[in-house]
Amino acid sequence: AIGCIFGELLLRRPLLAGHTEAEQIDMIFQFVGSPSERTWPGFASLPNVRRIKWKTYARGQIREHLGRFGIAATAFSGGSYLSDVGVDLLTRMLT
Repeated sequence: AIGCIFGELLLRRPLLAGHTEAEQIDMIFQFVGSPSERTWPGFASLPNVRRIKWKTYARGQIREHLGRFGIAATAFSGGSYLSDVGVDLLTRMLT
C-alpha cells in the first residue's frame, strides 16, 4: 500500500487504476512482474491460481512504466524526475 501511495504522490493520480479486480491484478503484474514460485513461494497453491490464466510479465519494468506516466529517468528532461535510488525505493515498497 505504501508503494502505491508513493507512486500516486509522484504521478498526482492513481498509480494502478483498474476498473475490475481482474484488470487491477493485471495492472499490478504489468508494473511489478508476474508472481512465480521463486518470487512468491506458495503462489501456485493459492486458491484459483490454476483456474485463471494469468499473463506473464517480466520483473524490473518499473522504470519503463514510469516513463509512460511522464516520470523521466534523468533530471535534464525538464519534467518530473525519479533517480535510480527513487526507483529502487518504489520497487521495494511495491514488492
